Amino acid sequence: MTRLQLGPIRRHGPFALAALEDTRLSARGIGQVVTVHATKAPRAILILGPGGLSVLDAQGDPMSEAVLDRLCPGAAERLRAALTPDTGHQDGGDTHASR
Repeated sequence: MTRLQLGPIRRHGPFALAALEDTRLSARGIGQVVTVHATKAPRAILILGPGGLSVLDAQGDPMSEAVLDRLCPGAAERLRAALTPDTGHQDGGDTHASR
């Protein structure tokens, strides 16, 4: 199973930062033995500040907001909401899972 999820949103002054996390989990059973393997790595870094939203992939190259929205719908809106005074601080929660 692979899951892309917006990680915890961190605020620092006028900036909000979060990582789009790629979590992979696999399990195998052989007889009475079960093995499990899991990895978690950043797929993209989102930085929102006075100049707008910047999204960088894991190699540091720019990623468009359209690509981000295909990978994790609503992630940019959730980050923007974290800087909106009405909603206060919000953590993670946007998940897109596939098998």
